[in-house]
Amino acid sequence: MAGAVPRTIALCLAALAATSQTATPREQTPGMPAVAVVLSDGKLLPLGALPAGGWRLLPWPRHDVQRAQPSPPLPASAATIPRSWFAPLPALPLTWRLQPINGRPTVIHAASLTRWQVASFDAVGFATDYVDPDPKRRSFDFNAGIAVAGDVDALPVVELDESSPEWARIVARHAKSFVAADRAEAKRRGVHAKGRSTVVATQELRAGDVSLDRVDIDSKHRYEYFEVVVQRPLDVDGTRLTCAKASIEYHGLIEQRGRAEAVRWVATAPPTCGEPTETREVIGGLRGADGVQLVVEDTSDDWQTFAILRPDALSVTSRHHPRVSANSRQPEADSRQPTADSRQPAGSRQPEADSR
Repeated sequence: MAGAVPRTIALCLAALAATSQTATPREQTPGMPAVAVVLSDGKLLPLGALPAGGWRLLPWPRHDVQRAQPSPPLPASAATIPRSWFAPLPALPLTWRLQPINGRPTVIHAASLTRWQVASFDAVGFATDYVDPDPKRRSFDFNAGIAVAGDVDALPVVELDESSPEWARIVARHAKSFVAADRAEAKRRGVHAKGRSTVVATQELRAGDVSLDRVDIDSKHRYEYFEVVVQRPLDVDGTRLTCAKASIEYHGLIEQRGRAEAVRWVATAPPTCGEPTETREVIGGLRGADGVQLVVEDTSDDWQTFAILRPDALSVTSRHHPRVSANSRQPEADSRQPTADSRQPAGSRQPEADSR
């Protein structure tokens, strides 16, 4: 028939149209930006959205195991999820762009509803088609990374430790900043810091237990957030501490732009007995209309929360509960303060996923 399109051409055009509507791992899609947390078993938990005014955590219900309230009921289907759970999103995305920690981006799809569960809480989540590429190294379920939908980029995150050349570089270049943090903390306690030098600090830091999260904004711009626990039998004034395994913890942020590198802040706290039980991990980075944000997870033995923060806001959001002092063995509030400028842009502090 004149003017008719051959069947093979029509099928090719249909396939091309379908492909053009499917998100690729690095391609933004129309719609309000959204972010979710994905576990290594592929389960997805919707976390936040970006309406006008900044990122907001979704009012998605959860059940803390330490509390008596029941677990949220499992809706019959995605269509029956209450609108109040995911406001201000107009609808829940079913296609997400996953950025795994230490991995390459990929597209995943939400399927049936399931129970999303970690050690401290459970919630309603989605099963997805994500398959962990290296399940043998997983001894338990933990974060695979973040997934995004809409007009936002998920930034690569790399987890490193004390054996990495990145940590060796930080210690070699910035040992003075750790010494300055020790002196500032000692001054707050009215203690005279003596014997603290870059040589001593370097030895301690190279032997410490390090968690280092690198977020790559682009090929010339990155952030490095670190936490390091150092065993220290003596206080900064030379006084022997009262417990056998006294330690101190530093945390801080490094920013690199091209060849320039700056310590945004380094902070520490008084010595404590044993290892700290609270940790903060950067599990994802976001780049959208409001700039760069970091998705962080704060955990302890009996609680876990998520937050979406500007990089500078990491310095003014403490996740620590009262701890046991290595001097008095009495609980004391965490007095750590950053030693660098910690001024926070308006609106940069986001509420955490749930009050502890």
